[in-house]
Order: sequence, then structure tokens, then C-alpha cells
Amino acid sequence: DLTLSSTNGCVVVEDVRFNGGALSSVTTLDASGDVSLVDTAAQAITHTGAIGGTADLIVTSTNGCVLVEAVRFNGAAVSEVTTFDASSTLSMTSTGAQAITHAGATGGSSDLAVSSTNGCVVVEAVRFDGAAMSEITTIQ
Repeated sequence: DLTLSSTNGCVVVEDVRFNGGALSSVTTLDASGDVSLVDTAAQAITHTGAIGGTADLIVTSTNGCVLVEAVRFNGAAVSEVTTFDASSTLSMTSTGAQAITHAGATGGSSDLAVSSTNGCVVVEAVRFDGAAMSEITTIQ
């Protein structure tokens, strides 16, 4: 092995700074294999970005999907999500046809439920409050 060390400072090679086990001042890091974070303590990958969101962190795969905790990202599509939790509005903004589809189970034992904890559910101005419906103008 070739060992480079410094008694009172860092070792700098081609502007890359080595300080014990730490590596800094790297502008590009290429790996042909896995990159592993193996410490059992909390780990982070942090991107500072730019104010206004003009310099985003981008994670992409050239020939496949990106998996994060078993959630599959494929371009703009997200799949393999078992629970989706939102604290605000969920919007579907495409002007094309949209669908919310539930497969259910044979025999109707696994229904799709839409409910509100502290208020009514409103669909196309029809108000559902438990088993009661109101604001209906026409039934055809």
C-alpha cells in the first residue's frame, strides 16, 4: 500500500482534501459499484441547492427505475406505494380524463371508502354526511 499522511493538517491531491477518514472538495465522484453508508448511526445525503429551487438534487437511473424504501420512481410515475399520507390538498391537474381506481375483493368485502373525520365529503357539490346525502338537484 502507498500511505500518504500529514501530521499537522490534511493531505491535498489534485485539490481533493483528505483528512483522516474524511474526503472533501470533491466536485465529481463516479462509482462503478455500490455506494454504501455502513455506520449504524443516522446517515444523510444533503444537497444545499439554490434559493427558488433552480438547482435541484436529481436522482435518476439510465436503464431502470429508482427505488427508495421499496417505492418505485419511473420518470414522473410513482408506484409500489402502500400508504400515501398528505396533510394538505391532493390535486390532479391534467386536463385529460382522470381516474381513481380500486380493485376491491371478490364478493365486495373490501370496499373503497372515502370519509372525513371532521366534516362532510363533497363530490361534485353533493354532500355526504355518513349515510345522509344533501345538495342533490337531480337524480336520473
